[in-house]
Amino acid sequence: MASSVAKNTTFMTAASIAQRVVSFVYFIIIARIIGVENTGDYFFALSFSTIFLVVADFGLNNVLVRELARDQEKGNNYLNSLLSLKFILGIFSYVLIILFANILGYAENTKQLIYVAGITVIFDSLQNLFYASLRAAEKLKYEALGIFMSQVLTMIIGTTALILQWPLYFLILAYTIPSFLSVFYAGYFTAKNVNWRFRPVWQKEILKPFFLMALPFFAAAIIGKLYSFSDSLLMSKILDKTQLGYWSVPYKIVFAFQFIPTALTASLYPVISALHTGENKERIAELLLKGWRYLLLIVMPLMFGIYAIADNFIVSFYTSAYAPSAAVLKVLIFSLIFSYLNYTMAALLNAVNKQTEQTLLLFFALILSVCLNLWLLPKFAVMGAAVSALLSNGILFAFTLWRVRKVILLPIKEIILLVDKCFWPSVIMAAVVIYLQNYWHFILCIVAGIFVYLAAVFVFGGLTRDDLNVKKLI
Repeated sequence: MASSVAKNTTFMTAASIAQRVVSFVYFIIIARIIGVENTGDYFFALSFSTIFLVVADFGLNNVLVRELARDQEKGNNYLNSLLSLKFILGIFSYVLIILFANILGYAENTKQLIYVAGITVIFDSLQNLFYASLRAAEKLKYEALGIFMSQVLTMIIGTTALILQWPLYFLILAYTIPSFLSVFYAGYFTAKNVNWRFRPVWQKEILKPFFLMALPFFAAAIIGKLYSFSDSLLMSKILDKTQLGYWSVPYKIVFAFQFIPTALTASLYPVISALHTGENKERIAELLLKGWRYLLLIVMPLMFGIYAIADNFIVSFYTSAYAPSAAVLKVLIFSLIFSYLNYTMAALLNAVNKQTEQTLLLFFALILSVCLNLWLLPKFAVMGAAVSALLSNGILFAFTLWRVRKVILLPIKEIILLVDKCFWPSVIMAAVVIYLQNYWHFILCIVAGIFVYLAAVFVFGGLTRDDLNVKKLI
């Protein structure tokens, strides 16, 4: 089982790294060519439509993974019934996108971008259902390859649109077309690996219990999306498009690294679901702590390293027009550690049927985030959003940890020791990188920083030779 988690985590991590690299380069190209204001418009249209993906998904993917992990013989009936429901939910979500874009009174060009982005939501919802079934079967390699190929195609279409100076909505279509093709790709491998045969049906005896089980997941998902994008929504009404452009760059950079806990969570979730119903429940805590060690070894140097190079990085890659984004990035990047650990704890609570409690925690964090943004945005613009994200993520982590410790035994001293062994090597690395930037190009400083961190983390005992073996780490 540990080997399966390690293998699937490796697949998802490798593909996600490749996908994020392509996405990162692609967004830099877009930001440099279309300018700060258009970047803000483009970023907001995608963010706005993404919120409504939770309506199309309705929490059904999580339920499907959990139920198939426990009984894969019912996969064919589950999938065919849920496909019918998902198609209806997809159309309904698109109607909501159009409705809310008009109710909120956005400019006509912004609404056009939102309408095109909304089509992508329908296709994303369908492919997510297929990927959920493959996750339950622990066949994550197909999803890993799919997300990478989709991003490459997006970059090809989008770059072509930029070169030929097509209207801005073609950059949105660059996501819609790959999403449409991914439905067939994911469906094909689902048919091969989950014994699925396409036959749309409407089986109330399946849909009713799934619908009821999905309600807490749906509530959590919609609250989670609003939590992630409430800052952008509030900025769209309080600040101008230029400020949204400044926000989009640090947000995209921080979001680019979310694939790491996502990959780990995708592998852990079905395993924890299975352990919870078996006789090895004590292994859940062991898996979570080992997962945290993996995450801390990565997130600590990421945070301090990006903080150290933020100014040079933003100006060099995004041009001086985005210089105000650097200060925002320096604050927002430190929310990453809370986000990483929250991912795994949320997955654990969902896997052990505590999704209602997870939803309440998210709702509390959403209210806190909105209140902080309403207070800070008018005073500090996008810097206020960064401070709000850091505070709300940190408080959410504290409350979620408190709740998880009611479910499984997590030794606080061991957690503090894990953090400590990664914290000081990261601080040392950041100090060296900041100093060296007075004499070297910041890219060379990054390389030097990697070697400094690896040496320091070995000295502090955070990493051993055995830890370099992913199977032993997970």
